[in-house]
Amino acid sequence: MHVPKIKGAIRASVVALAGCAVLLTLALIAILRGRNDTIMSSEEALAAISSLHGVAWPTNSATTAFTIWRYRAEQDRNSRNTETLARLETSDDSFSSWYSIATNVLSEDGPGSAPYDARLSAKAKWWVPHESSDTNMILLSHEMIQPTGVSSKLSLIISATGTNRIIYVHCHVRQP
Repeated sequence: MHVPKIKGAIRASVVALAGCAVLLTLALIAILRGRNDTIMSSEEALAAISSLHGVAWPTNSATTAFTIWRYRAEQDRNSRNTETLARLETSDDSFSSWYSIATNVLSEDGPGSAPYDARLSAKAKWWVPHESSDTNMILLSHEMIQPTGVSSKLSLIISATGTNRIIYVHCHVRQP
């Protein structure tokens, strides 16, 4: 008569473990979904971009506009993508000291004018670097690929407005 009790106890243990496994799986899915849906603040996103690309932002700069979005790219093996747009304003003095250091990391694509990017303008109505009257805009960029396959491209479009500089920041991070 001991055998049926042991079988019943084993069966109850297996059912309990299966129930725990289902609950743990559901909890893990909820955590991962929550992480993907988490939207960063402008300070967090700019700090992450700064760390990823090894460039600091100008001192005394103010973030006047910001947006971030995530998506999957089916045509790119369903890669996970995060794009960030920000508009920073800083004084000419802060910009000058920052620029001399930043160009050690960032590549200058030459003075010119910003191209119109309908996709980015559709995401953020304030993304209008192409409307600047500054004909000597500074275009800076940096690309990196990590051994894990994560890649990122940082593009900065900088225009002058009197005694201030406006820095349009676009960062695209792709994770396989």
